[in-house]
Amino acid sequence: MTKPNPVTALMTPEAVRARSAELFEQGLEGRLPWFRIDLPSLDVATARVVSEIRHNYPSLEVPFHSRWRHFEFDGADLWADLCAAHGLAGRERAIAGGD
Repeated sequence: MTKPNPVTALMTPEAVRARSAELFEQGLEGRLPWFRIDLPSLDVATARVVSEIRHNYPSLEVPFHSRWRHFEFDGADLWADLCAAHGLAGRERAIAGGD
């Protein structure tokens, strides 16, 4: 019998929600070293985001966002260019992408 990978259990929606709730509580208690949660400012932050979306995407068709989109600029696919420059393809490219 194959032993289950313990990492797999961490990747379920339930596990992500549980960990997110833990971090949220820590943030409310001021125990996160990199940022704080300021619930009274949530309405102002929400209004700012909505304003930016309406300004930049008046049709409300916001493009898909992911970390990979950070490599797209002015019509160029910088990730593809970087991989080509370093001879990365197939498995090696996937490993580099994961890293």
